[in-house]
Amino acid sequence: MPHVELYYGSTDPIDHLESYKALITIWGATNTLLCIGFPTTLRKAARAWYSELRLGSIHSFGQLEHPFVAHFSTSRRPPRTSDGLFSIKQRETEILRDFVAQFNVATLEVRDLNEDMTILAMKGMSEGISIHVLFG
Repeated sequence: MPHVELYYGSTDPIDHLESYKALITIWGATNTLLCIGFPTTLRKAARAWYSELRLGSIHSFGQLEHPFVAHFSTSRRPPRTSDGLFSIKQRETEILRDFVAQFNVATLEVRDLNEDMTILAMKGMSEGISIHVLFG
């Protein structure tokens, strides 16, 4: 069985579901196997939630997804937006190469990335960078 990260209830439940389904589907899993394998990925609060489900109340993986996401919805990560890139700041001791790598990772998280906003955000952050930070 492929390795799936364990879910404790404190991270985005949709990320967990998508990772789980992607890995299990690679192995040709049926709806039944999706249902059977899912609880093995749950720990602590998530396992307790699953244990409270009424026996026989779930007939498909689709029926399991909705209550799972609803229950752990407070752990959902809000989507990053293009204008949110302006909040990324270079730490005083961070070299430019590391900062740009961090900025690039953040841009990958933006759905419908606005390239003009991205350029403006990067330009705004590059103003005032001192030489010792640039060359670490």
